Amino acid sequence: MPIQRTYECTDCGHSFRFVHHPVDEPPPSFCPACGVKFDGTPYEPPPAPRIANPRHASMDQTYRA
Repeated sequence: MPIQRTYECTDCGHSFRFVHHPVDEPPPSFCPACGVKFDGTPYEPPPAPRIANPRHASMDQTYRA
């Protein structure tokens, strides 16, 4: 089963997705945008913060009242 990972070039900052098929395929060694050789470490974007919906808070307050 193929796996998709996101990589970011250390030189130009371009992030791109690469499909590994088969799974043990090595990471790309060149950036597709600028052509510079990079180490091929996967880019892990920071997780999105969980923002509570204000409607839930108002419903909670209504039930508590």
